[in-house]
Amino acid sequence: MGHTASSNLNVLVFVGSLRRQSYNRGLVNAILESPEFKASGIKAHVPNLGEIPFYNQDYEDDKSKIFKWVLDIPEVVNDLNKLCIKSQLLLFATPEYNSSITPTVKNAFDWLSRPSPIYENKVPVFGKRAAAMSTSYISQLQLNDCVKMGNYRKL
Repeated sequence: MGHTASSNLNVLVFVGSLRRQSYNRGLVNAILESPEFKASGIKAHVPNLGEIPFYNQDYEDDKSKIFKWVLDIPEVVNDLNKLCIKSQLLLFATPEYNSSITPTVKNAFDWLSRPSPIYENKVPVFGKRAAAMSTSYISQLQLNDCVKMGNYRKL
């Protein structure tokens, strides 16, 4: 079998709902379980966003002009950073919560939009390709705002 470009593609998937039977989780699962996706060789990573602690700027030293982390970053956040660093595409699947994206997606984005100590203090999300799926037009608009801020290249 020949080597294809998609076989090297890593996708980091953000499912915004923590509910086991959410429509967005179902949509992601349907895609990942489809014969076409399985045959593509694309590697998808779907972290449990409910395990990620709330972002807190106290982790950062905001008194110096040199960015540095002053508290130990939670291991689950380092794992998320590693997944983001090795992924070429970020896929957001989120419902609308109170006319916005879910707190879990926003929290993950907050962590990934900060310089990462495991990535030479570069920002893991900058310059990534991003795509959004949502059962709500309003949450897609909110995701677009995050995408613009993160210097993503939208698909």
